[in-house]
Amino acid sequence: MPPPRKQPKKSPGPDPGTLPALNAAYRQVFNTAAGRTVLQDLQENGFIHTSTHVPGDDHATAMNEGTRRMVLHVQNMLRVEPGQMPRKMRGSGRGK
Repeated sequence: MPPPRKQPKKSPGPDPGTLPALNAAYRQVFNTAAGRTVLQDLQENGFIHTSTHVPGDDHATAMNEGTRRMVLHVQNMLRVEPGQMPRKMRGSGRGK
């Protein structure tokens, strides 16, 4: 029997004190014509409106979920008002 695989450590996420500057950077990047074009492309190709499931292929499904997760992160950062923490970081457990 092979040894159990180690689970990668989760990143603690950004320091809440840096979120206003990070939020402003996201808004600066995506609040341009080019940024809106890129965001639309990310949404169209990032499994936002389609299923991530690949029948019979757990690895491809997991890869698609990772892609989707990054697009959702960008969307979340753009929806947060400057100075606010994203919903997933409020309270304890960082979104668990």
